[in-house]
Amino acid sequence: MRINLNIQKSIESGWVINSRQDFDTQFNKYLNIFVSVAFLVILLVFPIFLWLGIYTGQIKSFSTIVFPGILFTIGLIGLYGFILGNKFVRFRGSHDLTKNQEAILRLLKEYYPKNSFYQGDQFMTSYLKPTGFMRRSKPTNRILVLFDRNDILLNISVFSDGGIQSPFHTLFHHWTIHRIKNRLRETLNGQA
Repeated sequence: MRINLNIQKSIESGWVINSRQDFDTQFNKYLNIFVSVAFLVILLVFPIFLWLGIYTGQIKSFSTIVFPGILFTIGLIGLYGFILGNKFVRFRGSHDLTKNQEAILRLLKEYYPKNSFYQGDQFMTSYLKPTGFMRRSKPTNRILVLFDRNDILLNISVFSDGGIQSPFHTLFHHWTIHRIKNRLRETLNGQA
């Protein structure tokens, strides 16, 4: 989902801040919250009711212990994504903005070779829309990079075709961001 990023407010707050506040943007924001909360309630509350049924003896099957545990784990991953999905991960780069931009672009192209990146003075963005026969069922990747003096802020999100952000991918994208952060540190230390 493309946004008009308010770069200065996003850098100050550490969150993705949209500068456009029209009806469509607000509607998508609240729809995303509603859908995420509905899924999380189902994934977090339903297993608790199943466990209560097992505890009280109304449900006697052992396999029903595993199923709620899986649902509850998926719910916790979704909760993590719901809370931190639009949070930038901030990490220290070098003292040279050009070095930071070149190094992060090189690393992002390693991790996301199909993406093309649009670069400005303080930011870098990429949106990878799926192509081909199954494009309606594949998600859209959004990569946002902000540069604040020596710091680099990175956010990677996944959206459905309808523009709803997936809370289930956030944990895995944060792992990728931390791998990129470690590789960037090695790259910049090797250049120093």
